[in-house]
Amino acid sequence: MMKISKQDSKDWNEHIKLIIQSTSVKSRETVKDKNARIERALSDYAFFVEYYFPHYASSRCGWFQINAANEVSGNKKLRAVFEWARGHAKSTHFDLMIPMWLKAKGDLKVMVLVAKSESAAQTLLTDLQAELEYNQRYILDFGEQFNRGSWETGDFVTKDNTAFFALGRGQSPRGLRHQNNRPDYIVVDDIDDDELVQNESRVAKVVDWILTALFNTMDMGRGRFIMVGNRIHKNAVLSNIAEVPDVHHTIVNAL
Repeated sequence: MMKISKQDSKDWNEHIKLIIQSTSVKSRETVKDKNARIERALSDYAFFVEYYFPHYASSRCGWFQINAANEVSGNKKLRAVFEWARGHAKSTHFDLMIPMWLKAKGDLKVMVLVAKSESAAQTLLTDLQAELEYNQRYILDFGEQFNRGSWETGDFVTKDNTAFFALGRGQSPRGLRHQNNRPDYIVVDDIDDDELVQNESRVAKVVDWILTALFNTMDMGRGRFIMVGNRIHKNAVLSNIAEVPDVHHTIVNAL
């Protein structure tokens, strides 16, 4: 469990309040209307984002965000690097909205979020955790997510038995599973830093860790592996993974 300062606690409470207020639901609607909305949400990522995340969606999804979501959803053995320019909401989509879309589709069992450190990964994962617990629209359409007794910051399990784990760069992922399910969605978010990329040996160790230890947590190659970030150096981990055969690499520069 992460230690949270008084200021962090205040910010967290304000964030929760925003989620609850932004995702209020109609007091009355027909079953037909509800089912039609759910059906559309499961097939239309842009609508899914707009309806369930109005507090994030200040503008409509870009074409590249929609394409990325559809690519992730359509390929259960995806190996991909998404190199988007700053300000294109990489973390928001790949760490939060796309996993929740997959979960709504019944296509997510165990998610692992990897960052530079375990605490950084935990911080990123708590945004998703907050949505699962307090997003009123998502809960109404896809069921209660909060699971008493299995709801800790960093690693948690939802009421329907979907597991989420936070992992730091280089941390051993051995044995990482929930019951009989191994990770089927791994996202590596912004793993490079200025100090790391100056040391080729350290970069090589991280690349090897990703291609062996991290990849091997998935079951017989099944599962989606995604890396997102910016290329801060020609020797960056992202640069190396993007050159691996069979890894799909997408670059979106400033629009």
